[in-house]
Amino acid sequence: MTITTAVSGLTERTASSTSSPERSGILWSVPTKEIARRLSGHPWVRSVSVRKSFPDRLVVRIQERTPVAMINLDVLHYLDDEGRPFKRLTAYDPKNLAIVTGFSREELIRKDPVTVRDLRKTLDLLRGVEAGALRQNVSEIHFDAQDGYTVVTRDAGLQLKVGTMDVKEAIRRIEAAMPRISRMPRSSGIADLKTEGRVFMRPGE
Repeated sequence: MTITTAVSGLTERTASSTSSPERSGILWSVPTKEIARRLSGHPWVRSVSVRKSFPDRLVVRIQERTPVAMINLDVLHYLDDEGRPFKRLTAYDPKNLAIVTGFSREELIRKDPVTVRDLRKTLDLLRGVEAGALRQNVSEIHFDAQDGYTVVTRDAGLQLKVGTMDVKEAIRRIEAAMPRISRMPRSSGIADLKTEGRVFMRPGE
């Protein structure tokens, strides 16, 4: 008998079939390390533990990955809260998360430390603005090593440019600027927030 803590992207049937022994036998013969290795290869699995519970149970505990954004690496992938792309999206996967752009697939594959750091900071910015003034209203966050961050809203496609400033300061400026922008005749296009206390609006590019 197998007990599996299933995850959202990994159905209980899939987890059970993956963790079931290839041939019947007594519990002593079940290869727990091999089962853990096979489950770890599933994109939705962050961590897994497998143990035997006598007399006749195999207990599998799975910690899932939670997608917090999508990232464009030529094709869309889900991105977890640690900044790791973990699943290539198919036509059937939900696509209702913000998209992160501006990062190189090759640099992420080789875990370039600067790229990994910049991606995590981009996710910190996303979490910060989605928790405040832009709740459920972020379409994209673009990062450029020279120009910094651009946050794009879902509703009007407004581009909020905050440059390369500290993430906490960027969040503070967006929080302060959004009420002012909403009262302006033009609330779409580009809003340059790089100057303290000022909002410079111009048509979109």
